[in-house]
Order: sequence, then C-alpha cells, then structure tokens
Amino acid sequence: MKYLIILVAITLMVGLILGSITGNAVLNKKDSNTTLISPNHVNEDQINIQGDNIAINLVGKDVRWARYEDTKSMLPLLDKNYNGLETVPTNEYEINKGDVISFVYQNQNYVHRVIVTGYDENGWYAITKGDSNKDFDEGKRRFEDVQGILIGVIF
Repeated sequence: MKYLIILVAITLMVGLILGSITGNAVLNKKDSNTTLISPNHVNEDQINIQGDNIAINLVGKDVRWARYEDTKSMLPLLDKNYNGLETVPTNEYEINKGDVISFVYQNQNYVHRVIVTGYDENGWYAITKGDSNKDFDEGKRRFEDVQGILIGVIF
C-alpha cells in the first residue's frame, strides 16, 4: 500500500509538471510553431485544364508572378527559385489568418504567414511569422505594406 501511495504521488507530480510545461507552451504564443492553412482563394471551378494549358479565371483580380529567395523562413512551402502566383488585395478584408502574404517592412521584402489580424488606433493590421521561424515578425503589417496574397506555388 505504501508503494501504491508513492507511485500515485509521483504520477501526480509528473502530470503537474508536464501540464505546466504544455500550458506555458500554449500560452506563450510568441514561440508557437503552429502551422496555419491558408484559406482557399481559388475555387476548383475557376481552374480550367486543357491538354498542356492551364487557365485560372480570377475575374477582377490583379495577379502577379513571384519568385522566392533562399531565406529558409518559409520552408518547406517556399524555397530558392520557387515560383508563385499572388493576387493583389484591394482591401484588408481579403487578407485572412493563415494567408501567406508578401509585404514590405523597413524597406525589406518579406513573404510570411498571417498569424493574427485586428484593428488598433492606426486601423487594420496583421501579425506575421515565417513558418520556420520561432518568433513572430517584429512590428505590425499595415494594408498599404501588403503587396500580394500567395494563391499558388509552382515547382
């Protein structure tokens, strides 16, 4: 009986320690490596494949071609010389949590995932993070900083 009480006590202590570690990891969003899935911006009925031709019907959208550098911040989604298609958003409502956006911050170009969107005294903002990065990006993305929303990667 004595050993059973000791075993139960040890089990409870280990459970409390593991629960504390897990809880802190969940609460410390800055260290979160949760992968978000981008919302669907292209429906299947907008894609037309005929032989060796592919057409994506994005009426009313500006589409741009993008090429990515070897920064390792968006591995495995993006890597050196990968090609992508981006739409240019016309308003902040087109940018959603989980989207991969290209943006300018402090005169540098970035392509990172939107983790949070919200509004503050300066209007709409997004918090971003590279999928392979431990921490969120510094600062807030504003709509005028956003250059595109990734809608496809072509290898």
